[in-house]
Amino acid sequence: MKKILRSLSLLICLVLMFSALPISAQTMQIQHGVPWRNAGVSNSSAPAGAHLSYFGGPVVSNAHVIQVLYGMGSYNLQVAGSSNPTMGHFFSDLLGTHSGYIDLLRQYSTDISGGTNQIIGNGTFDGLFQIIPSAANNGSTIHDSNIQAELLAQINAGHLPGAVLDAAGNVNTIYMIYFPPGKTITDQVNKISCVTGGICGYHGTTSNTLNSKHLLYGAIPDLAGPGCSTGCGASSVFGNYTSVTSHELSESITDADVGLHLSLPPGAPMAWYDANHGEVGDICNLQQGSYTANGTTYTIQLEFSNAANNCVLPPPAATTVPPNPVLSTNTNQVSSGQSVTLSWTAEPTATSYEVFETFCTSTSCAPPQPNPFLIGTESATTTSLQVLITRSALFQVKACNSVGCDTGSEMVGVTVVGSPTL
Repeated sequence: MKKILRSLSLLICLVLMFSALPISAQTMQIQHGVPWRNAGVSNSSAPAGAHLSYFGGPVVSNAHVIQVLYGMGSYNLQVAGSSNPTMGHFFSDLLGTHSGYIDLLRQYSTDISGGTNQIIGNGTFDGLFQIIPSAANNGSTIHDSNIQAELLAQINAGHLPGAVLDAAGNVNTIYMIYFPPGKTITDQVNKISCVTGGICGYHGTTSNTLNSKHLLYGAIPDLAGPGCSTGCGASSVFGNYTSVTSHELSESITDADVGLHLSLPPGAPMAWYDANHGEVGDICNLQQGSYTANGTTYTIQLEFSNAANNCVLPPPAATTVPPNPVLSTNTNQVSSGQSVTLSWTAEPTATSYEVFETFCTSTSCAPPQPNPFLIGTESATTTSLQVLITRSALFQVKACNSVGCDTGSEMVGVTVVGSPTL
């Protein structure tokens, strides 16, 4: 009997220890949605130590958003596209060049060691579509497996456009799916919408493929309904919609294939993630702010910036081109077949850099030289480039943003031993 009691006591202790752990530690699940939060509970900054690490997966190069209304119902008028500004306006304004939203996310481009060589750029809104789901996928509670199956079926039937790919074959299209009143959604790990401990929305990746590609989607319930109206933001109904949408859109762009890796520890094919705090939006969950894009002010969620080490709003849209960077090289004379490193100053308003080369003539290597050609487009976080030298040449770097590119740095030359000197 004593042995049984000791075993029972040990079991009770283990249960109590396990129940005291945070939910994420109990389930060991990847965070990829907007957690429901009690009204009045608010954070004003990122948690200490927050930082997004890269795990080798793809991002979205240029988002093409397709908005989907999932069946019939009394949708919010702005979500339904019948009152301005519409959700379509929101997507167009936020993703376009008259917004700094993409400038904020561009720091998570993957043109880095071990990366997929993608630069996050501006996107587009590709239209609003309303579908009639099959009865099997349209109950009062709609599970993620129903959503995935219906999305693939609607595309196969020609009722929704297929996915757009970038030049390397990565998926650019994000299907943002909105649900009418009376529908409860559950995500891939069975978290329920609009309840304590549940979700206000989530994003995912289809388990099955279409034309050999896993598709990207977001799912957002009726935010005016019970539960979500008090636990999904402190703004207006449409303001909470745009806030939750911006959270899921940012995470879809910066961690596209999270739906294929749902258990901790994080790893490929995930992209940017913090093992303790989640994705770019999770770190700043429901921290709302006002942001003006293309002349219209919206409520959006702050997103985490590795560069700022905090939750921030996007910068204002650029109105002028960046200043000219200063270019230098680690050497100005090499043997043919050797490499040099070009380095340039970072310009705060630049979103990319263009690197040009022009070959010297047989008699002169003095600037200017004719016919410069583009040899590289680098992200805003890149300020150097290694170049193989086979002929004497001059180099120039231009800093660019949504307005355009500057006139370029002063030209810097590298000569091959025995060739015309500068």
